[in-house]
This record gives sequence, C-alpha cells and structure tokens, in this order.
Amino acid sequence: MSREKVAATAVATVGAVLFASWTLKMYAVPDPWRPYAIAVREFMAAGVRGDSNALIRRSAKAQPVAWMLDAAHRQPRMVAAWAHDLSTNAGQRRGDTVLVALWADNVEGCSHVNSVTALLLNHSAAPRILAVSSPCIGPPLPP
Repeated sequence: MSREKVAATAVATVGAVLFASWTLKMYAVPDPWRPYAIAVREFMAAGVRGDSNALIRRSAKAQPVAWMLDAAHRQPRMVAAWAHDLSTNAGQRRGDTVLVALWADNVEGCSHVNSVTALLLNHSAAPRILAVSSPCIGPPLPP
C-alpha cells in the first residue's frame, strides 16, 4: 500500500472516530446525580482543609459539619481520596431533598460499593448537605 493510501485511510479513520464521538455525546443522557456528587466532593475538600466556614456554608444542619471534621481527623487520607474521586452510584428524590449513594475506587480501607451516603437539600444550583455518613468511618466520636 502506498503512503498516500495509508495517509488517506488514517485521515478518514480519525474523521469517522471524531464524528462518532460527537454523535454519541449528542444522545448521551447526563447523570442526574452529578451535581450532588460535586457538592459532596466540595464538602469533603473543605473538611480536608479544615475550613469550618465552608463546611457551615455548604451544610443545612450541624451533623454534617461535626461528622466531616471528625472524619477528616480520624481518616484524613480516606476523606482526601473521597474529595477527589467520589461518583454517584444511585439517588432518590423526595420532595425538596435528595439522597445519594456515592462510591470511589481505590480508597484504602473502604469498599467501593457504597463509600458515602449523603442527604442534600435540593433547593438551588448549590445543594446543601443535611446529613452525611459512611460505614467506613462510623459515627463521630464524643467530644
């Protein structure tokens, strides 16, 4: 096969792949739970930084703040991994709240099946956290 034919075939293949990926993106269904995963990851990142003001702004109750500060103190590497890698597994809407189950691969000491569960107040583009928990960390320790 000559160089011209190889080059033409390569250009045609690249064009076909780009067209196919563009077409698939047009018809792909976006993840409805993604904004909630982002909100929980940002909450986790604030916990890793120890930013209690950001935790308070992103929560609607005291429980998530207390749990996050305790979790970041007890398992800082786990919480840091969650802040970077959490994805939604499933979700359920109930009135103005959303319950999401989140997971993350390769987090030492925690199964990826159901790493974190969060209940969020779904009132705006920036949902606030009502409750957060993980079977990997457990309830906060008493003061």
